[in-house]
This record gives sequence, C-alpha cells and structure tokens, in this order.
Amino acid sequence: SFIKITGAGYLATIINCNTPTGKVITGIDSAEIYGLTINGASGVGGTGVYLEGKGLNTPFIVNQCIFGNNTTLIHVYGNAYPATCMLNACLMGGAYNSSTGFFVDNIGGQTTTLLIYDCVLQDLVAPVPGTVALVNGTNCLISMSNSIIKLDNANNSTALTVRGGAE
Repeated sequence: SFIKITGAGYLATIINCNTPTGKVITGIDSAEIYGLTINGASGVGGTGVYLEGKGLNTPFIVNQCIFGNNTTLIHVYGNAYPATCMLNACLMGGAYNSSTGFFVDNIGGQTTTLLIYDCVLQDLVAPVPGTVALVNGTNCLISMSNSIIKLDNANNSTALTVRGGAE
C-alpha cells in the first residue's frame, strides 16, 4: 500500500505541531508527503519529520516541502528494521532555524539512510544550527546530491558530525 498526502502548495498548506516538543509528521515506509510547510516543533526534542522503519524497506518521501521552525528538521531512526527517508526539492533556512538539521541514528543492525536531492539549506539567521547533519551509530548513511548547505557567518556550527561507530 502507498499513502500520499498532497498539500495545495507549501505556502498554502502548513502543518503545525500541537506541542513544541512533539513531532510534526511521523513518516512510514511506502508513503509520501508533498507540497507542505512543516512547522512548530521548536521545543526540546521537537522534530519536523520523524521516521522509524517498519520492515518494508521502501522510502518515506518528503517532496517539495518547506521546513519551518523545528528543533530537528528530520530524524531517521534505525532499530529492528531498515529505515530510508528521501528528501526531494525541499527548502530549509531563512527565518527558521534548527539546532540539528538532519539526524540519522541507528541502534540496531539494519541500515538507516537519509537521501537528500535538490534541496537548499541557506540564509540562516542567528543562532544557526549547532550541527547541520549528525550521523550516530553503525550502518548509517546520509547521501546528498545536487544540494546546497550554505553556512555564512555560522560561528560554532558544524556541517557534519559522525559518532557512535558511524563511518
């Protein structure tokens, strides 16, 4: 089965979290969101998009979305099953910042993947993210293609942090 949620355009369809410490969207394998603004998870632990694989080994797709004010933009978590999230043509930055942009975390033996295509993270305002991309644990992967991460005047920021056995 495949689920697709299509907004009327990312400027017209805004999904806000009802609590700043929550998750705006919890993704699932074989599903897609398209044309949304994802906003409002700006508290401690708040996440714009969260994905934990459920064993189908097919990606959750985030297509042509804007990420607003979220503490973590995307968290892909691997445990007992593979987890893959694919971002395509998404925009991040501007008046909206995060403390961690992309977080790929794995405590299980399965592969955890974040694929980023044709995305832009730029024009950040203070305070900029502490870490743009954080990879933690074995079998984790972040792959970027044709994307821009621009950190102007980004004191104390790190583009990529790898830890916990990740390579």
